[in-house]
Amino acid sequence: MSKKTKKIVKSSGIIGNYNLQAIVLDVELVNLDPDDSRKVLVEVFNWSDQIPVALLVESFNGPNNILGDGGPIEIEPNTVCGFIIRLRDNQAFAYEIRITFFDTTEDVIASSHGLRNFENVVGQTLRHEDFSVVELD
Repeated sequence: MSKKTKKIVKSSGIIGNYNLQAIVLDVELVNLDPDDSRKVLVEVFNWSDQIPVALLVESFNGPNNILGDGGPIEIEPNTVCGFIIRLRDNQAFAYEIRITFFDTTEDVIASSHGLRNFENVVGQTLRHEDFSVVELD
């Protein structure tokens, strides 16, 4: 009998990107656990047309920058994984970030930054506590 995976989903809510101030979105997840990997999934949705449209999420995991395939990834102990989403290419005037944690949220800290020319866009920086747990069942 297989063990059922417990999932916790956190959402940023809708973030306005009026006039496409942010060109790209950078989402960072750090696994501070010194011993155990953590499995996560980062999704970003374009809400510009009032319905969620999934955007391509590129991930770079750990010190070797291992490329992800768009699905869940394992963040190794004491490493960070970066996720890049191209907002301007997708005309994302409003977007949402969803992070799914598998089996635990312990020791994983999330942050995100809307960027233009490698500088933070005012109002588009989120810290871990800015993400809310949502029930999507």
